[in-house]
Amino acid sequence: VTGVAPWNYQITKANYNLFALSQLNQGQILKWLDPASGQSITFQPMALQWVNSLNQIQQISMPQSVAAQVNDDILYWPAGYGAGRHFKYIASPSRLNKLLIIDSAASLPATGYDTLELNFIMSMSAGVAAYVDIGSGLAAWDKKTTIDTVKAIEFRLSGGSVVWSFAVPTAFDSAGNETIGSMRLKKSGSRLYVSCQNGCF
Repeated sequence: VTGVAPWNYQITKANYNLFALSQLNQGQILKWLDPASGQSITFQPMALQWVNSLNQIQQISMPQSVAAQVNDDILYWPAGYGAGRHFKYIASPSRLNKLLIIDSAASLPATGYDTLELNFIMSMSAGVAAYVDIGSGLAAWDKKTTIDTVKAIEFRLSGGSVVWSFAVPTAFDSAGNETIGSMRLKKSGSRLYVSCQNGCF
C-alpha cells in the first residue's frame, strides 16, 4: 500500500513489516522491520558486475533512475539495471524474493570473466546479527572478515530467534535449468556488503 513519508510503499500486515522507496537508485530503498522487537535491516541495491577468480571486476551497471511499478505484492523496476535487465521484489506472508531478470545473453556485455555478481549494501540495527556457516556450523559474522558461503545466511535477534534469512542463491535459464550460486559477506570502508554470485536471480 501507499507508504508514510519518507517511504513510498509499505507492508504492515505480514509476519514482518516492509518499507520501500520507489526509485531503484535512491539508496537504502528497502527496510525490513520486526514489529515485535523493533529491530531492522536495510538494503541498498548496488553494482551488477562480472567478476573472476582474482576478484577483478567488470562493472555492467549500477541501479538506474527507474520508478517501481506496483502490482499487488510485487515491486518491479523494468530495465532497473539497464536494457534487458530488470529487478523485482515479490513479497509473501513469510519472505521477500529478490529477482534479477535478464532477457537474454545479448542483454549482458561480452566478457572474459566467468561469474555474474549482484551486490547489496546492508545495515543491521544493534540487536541483529548475521549468522553464516564457517565450516563448523553457523556462527555470528564479525562484520569484518570476508566470508564465502553456499548456504543460507540467517539474521538473528540477540535472543537467537531467526527473523530473516538469505536463501541459497539460485539461477534459472530459459529452459528452467537450475544453477546454485554462492554469497559473500564483506566489509568495505564503513559499509557491509552481501554479494550474490552466479545465482540469487
